[in-house]
Amino acid sequence: AVGQYGTILRTTNGGASWTIQSTGVVSIIRDIYITDSGTGCAAIWAEAVLRTADYGATWNYVALGFLGSMYSIHFTNDSTAVGVGPSGVILRTTDAGTNWEPQISGVYEPLTSVTFANEMAGWAVGWHGVILHTTDGGINWDPQTSLTQNELYAVSFADANYGWAVGWYGTIINTTDGGANWNLQTSGTTNPLNGVSFASATTGWAVGANGTILHTTDGG
Repeated sequence: AVGQYGTILRTTNGGASWTIQSTGVVSIIRDIYITDSGTGCAAIWAEAVLRTADYGATWNYVALGFLGSMYSIHFTNDSTAVGVGPSGVILRTTDAGTNWEPQISGVYEPLTSVTFANEMAGWAVGWHGVILHTTDGGINWDPQTSLTQNELYAVSFADANYGWAVGWYGTIINTTDGGANWNLQTSGTTNPLNGVSFASATTGWAVGANGTILHTTDGG
């Protein structure tokens, strides 16, 4: 778990208890991803990332400078990760976060979330209903049609076909064909939805403002 003032919390018992990890920063941490091998990165709202190789026991500061900041990070294997951020920023690393290279997104809207179904297939979402798709591990990106102009804040794929994105005013959209077609779903709320996670093609959760938690067992 991450948050303000450089906060990173870690659990080793499924969330029954949490310990604070030392980061050495005071900026907001927007996202974190740790692989099963212990490598990982945390996105800082300060044109930098934190990098770990030991499940967060120690963190190293990596300045991004002119490359920009990141809102969201996803690792596709122990060493390769993609991050997205303001002004259409997409950055990619192949050495677990030590060095980052910019990729061409083709958009200028903020990109708020990125996810991968496997090492090759990934999606990024952002403002004005932007959805981008990659089939080569984040090197090249192509737009998809979302059927909404609302801001999208989070995206989750259960596999390479079934995916969901959520956002402003209770927006939920889903696809069953890898994003070739996206469909609007009824959320039953007008609260902004900030997060979404699906464990399978049918079971998932979305969370948002004012304590909103939505759950589906039929794909929405």
